[in-house]
This record gives sequence, structure tokens and C-alpha cells, in this order.
Amino acid sequence: MKRLFILPLIVFTFSCSNEDNSAKVKSFVFEWIEAIQSSNEKSIRRLYSPTFQIPSIIWNRPTGLSLSFNTDDLSIELKSDETNVVVVQLPFDISSDIGDYRSTSQLVLEIEEFKEDQFRIKTMLPSFVQRIKEYGVWQEVTNQRNGDNIIRGDSILNRIVDMAKVISAQYDTVPFFAIDNGIVVFYVVDGNWTYPYKYDDQRDKGDYRVGVVTSENRVIVPVNYDKVYNFHGSFLGMIEVELNGKKGLYTVDGSLFVPVEFDGIYPYKKESNVLAQVRKGNQYGWIDTKGVVHFDYESHQDKNLFRSPVESGLVTEWEFRYPGDLILYREVDAEFDEYESTGLLIYPSYLKDLGITPIANAYVAIENESSYSMGMNFTSIKVEKVYSAMDRLYSLISSFVESGADAREYHFGKDQLQVVDYELNPVSSVKELLSNSLDYAGPCNEYSYKSISNTLFEVTNRKEYKYFSVTDNGSIEELTTNRQFGFTKFVKIDESYFSTCDAEFVDWENYDWSSQKPNMVITKNLSKDQLDIMRNEIFAEYGFKFKTEKWKTYFEDKSWYTPANDNVDHLLTEIDRHNIQFILEYLKRHKEIIVQRDSVLYVPAG
Repeated sequence: MKRLFILPLIVFTFSCSNEDNSAKVKSFVFEWIEAIQSSNEKSIRRLYSPTFQIPSIIWNRPTGLSLSFNTDDLSIELKSDETNVVVVQLPFDISSDIGDYRSTSQLVLEIEEFKEDQFRIKTMLPSFVQRIKEYGVWQEVTNQRNGDNIIRGDSILNRIVDMAKVISAQYDTVPFFAIDNGIVVFYVVDGNWTYPYKYDDQRDKGDYRVGVVTSENRVIVPVNYDKVYNFHGSFLGMIEVELNGKKGLYTVDGSLFVPVEFDGIYPYKKESNVLAQVRKGNQYGWIDTKGVVHFDYESHQDKNLFRSPVESGLVTEWEFRYPGDLILYREVDAEFDEYESTGLLIYPSYLKDLGITPIANAYVAIENESSYSMGMNFTSIKVEKVYSAMDRLYSLISSFVESGADAREYHFGKDQLQVVDYELNPVSSVKELLSNSLDYAGPCNEYSYKSISNTLFEVTNRKEYKYFSVTDNGSIEELTTNRQFGFTKFVKIDESYFSTCDAEFVDWENYDWSSQKPNMVITKNLSKDQLDIMRNEIFAEYGFKFKTEKWKTYFEDKSWYTPANDNVDHLLTEIDRHNIQFILEYLKRHKEIIVQRDSVLYVPAG
């Protein structure tokens, strides 16, 4: 496992040339803090540049998560290359009111004055949002440990094993049990049972049928299905089942709620009388809370129920979270000690079918009388955004967060891109856009993504840039270029592309840790020489024959460069032309470019 690195708080002290203006910026920061603390979405949006993409987690923070800001150590620096922009550094703490968890970090905002005495946030380091996500996970983990849903006590397990022995006389296999409202139920199998949920080799079904019975052999779900999902896993009070790819629902007390004949069953959060949206082929309808299925267009005022969830945007309301009302399976024959006892989570079919999750997680931590087992103890999965890629093809961005315990606590989060059709069938395999983990936290390795268009996505840590494109047939390709500054090939740039983050260790192997002296240099902003390279490599990629010795020498050293054309104007794209002109105008406006280099102490933890 990678080691966790912590960047200690470094406070830089600056002052604006105009003290009055500095006071106005501070007043704006206090207004922003007040909006953040109150989670007022409308107020928060008003304080940002219209081009800023505000992650919803800023105002939808998990319950029990607290933010506090150390305004006494707030510092302001006038950005060297922009007279109307200041850089504000502000220490902040994130803590949970349950579990005694706290993190201290530094918030960096670029604030621009767009009208006289009117300010707005232009950029913000993604680490702020990432910290909220990370410690939201820890808060959720603590909630689980204090929750009522956890199976407690090894004392009942021997009794359950004895029950299973009686039940097993009537079925080929009794692999799992669960406890719902004090009632023990067993997942039973007829046929050649093969455990399908191995961590690294998951199967979706086999030569057997699965059902659920009580300890008295009262049938909850007949032994007729390829798969029986977790109690309450897809819908509260329901058990989802699957046979030959078709889905249906049973109630937890054993009644068939809707027949097993649907190609998809999807959550719906807007109306209390709607349990779910359903699909048969390319036809969409809804199920009411009494189990009646409606495909009649006039049966509900929300016409989105009769459209594909990706077309209507309803897919962004799908969210799966554990812990919650979900009841986990446990293996009947497991050794019930603190390390071996784990639960089985089969993700709801609406997420599994999209391919944005594995079929199941077979390593979910369960609490015993004395301790917790190893394994996953929190997960959150959500479709964040939908983009119309082309006719009846859609790009989906989904987020996946998981935390748990192995040799030490772990947590990772990832954002994924994939393409689905109108019927929600995956057209391309999932591409991981970015992954952030507590296993390793560095000053320049926190990635963020944004959509350049409905079919072009950018991933960056402000040093490296990657681009993913959705092709005409719906496949996802990573775009490549020979350019060192690859963004000039794919994006019409603005000044944000000149603000970089590059960390370099200073004599890492021979560093004297007792000295506590700075051992890393963090470089921000590109130099004039780098901007000149950025502009000229656009011409070089088209084989332009440079006249000056400097550029001839520089590019002839590149294996990809082949001088072939005296003029390449006819080969330049619209993006190329924009970026060449933008760099020239930027250099004309900024005769002197100062590259900021900060020396910091970077300490490995543990």
C-alpha cells in the first residue's frame, strides 16, 4: 500500500498595495464563508464566476460534517500577471461531530474584481472539495458504527448455523443468511452451486436457482431465480430478483409485488405515489406504491416517467449508499471471528447493468461483539452528469466512493465516464477519469475533470492534462499528441492553463529529517520560455521549417519532429489559431512574467 503523505500548513504573508482594496477582499471572503456555512446554494453560486463549475457537495455536505476557517491567518497576494485578481490563502478545518475526526488544510482561492467593488471567485484548488468528500466518508463510517442496522453478537451465530443445518436437508445449498427486523432468513439454492462473488473473478449467474426462506422454511422468495438481491438494497421494503435478465420485486414479507418481466427497474424520488420507473424494451412506465404498473402516457403528470432516464435526466437522481436500510447477507459457514466475518452486498440492478460498479462486494465489514471485521464499511455510487453525445447515445459521469479497513483504514474515490444508449445498455466500457485516495496525498496529484463539450472531457492536476473523446460509434478514446502542452491541441485555452502545480523534492534521499527545513519546491505559473515553446510546438507538430537557430535546434532534438513545410497555416485548426493568438496577446500584455516558487516542508506520515 502506498504511504500517506501530509503537507503541513505553510502560511505566506502578503499585503495588497491598496489596504482599502485588501479590506474589501476580506469582506468578500467573510461573505463567502457565511454562504458556505449556511449551505445556501443560491448565495454560493452568486459568489463565483459564471464559468466556475461548483461541485454540489459544497452545499450538500453530509450531516454532521463541520467546516471552520481560520480568518486570523488569512493572507492576500496580488496575482503578478493579473491586476484585477488576488490569491487568497485561508487555513480551514473539517471535522465530524461523531467520531472525533479532524483535518487541517489550506484553501487557495483566486478572486477577481469584475466590476468596481464587486468580486467573485475565479478558481479554487480542488483539494477543498476533495477534503469534504474524504471526511464525509469518515463521518458516514462512524454513523454506521453507531447505527442500529449492524448485526451484533457472536452469541446468536451458533443458533443460526443450527437452523441452517435443518434447512439444508431440503435444499442443495444454504450459502447465506440475513436478519431483517429480528427474523432470520436464509438464501437457499437448488442446483450446482458455485460461489459467484469472488473478489477477482465475479460471475453473474450459474447452473442453479436461488430463493429465500425463513428458519421455519416459510418461502419469502421461491427458489426460481438466477439472482436474489439484498433485502432493501434496491427499494425499501423490497427484494429485487432476476431471471434470464428480467427483473421483478418481492416484498420482504414474501409477496410478489411486480412480476419478473422488466428489463429495468429504476429509482424515482419526486412523487410519493411512485415507487419506481420501469422499462420493457424501449417502452418506459412506472410502478405505483400498490404494485400497479402503468405504461399509459396519461397515467401520470410527470411525462419524464415515459422517457429514458438518460434522456430526461432522471438518472442523476439514482444514488446508492451503504450503510442505510440495506440488510447484508452473511455466509452461513464462515468462521465468525473479527477477521473472517464479512457481509455480501449485491449492487442494485440499475447500477450493475450500467457497468459502473462490480456485480457485488463480498468483503463488507460486519461488527461482532468485540470488534469490527476487515472490509468495506461505506460506499456511495451516483450518476453525476449526463451529456447527449449523439442521436440516442449519452455520456455519463458517475462517482464511486468506498472506504473500509484492511491493515489500516482505507478510502478511495473515482469518477468514471461511459456511453450508454437510449435503453441504458452500455455502448462502451467504463473509463476511469480520475481517482483520489487517502493512501497517497501530494501537493500536485489531486486531479479534477471537466467537460469541454458533450463528447470531450479533460482531466488534469494542473501539471498533466488528459483528454477523452466519445467517437461517432460511442466508444471512448484517449486523445494523444506530441506536444508537451497537449491542451493546445484540444481546447481553446484561457489563462487558467498557465497556472500550474509542479512539486520537486530537494535531495530527498539525503535529507536530514531532524532539521525540519524545506525539502520541496512547488512551482506555480509558466515562464515566458515555456509559453514560447507552447506556441511554437503547435507549428512544429505540422512539420514547420523554423528559420531561427534556437527553434531549429530545439525541435530537431524531438523524435516526432520532421521539418517538411515552409508554411503550415493551411493545416492549423481553429483551436490552433485561437491558442497561437492567445499566447501572443498574453505575452504582449505581460512583459515580465514571475514564476512563483514556494519552499515547503513535506513530511511522510507513519
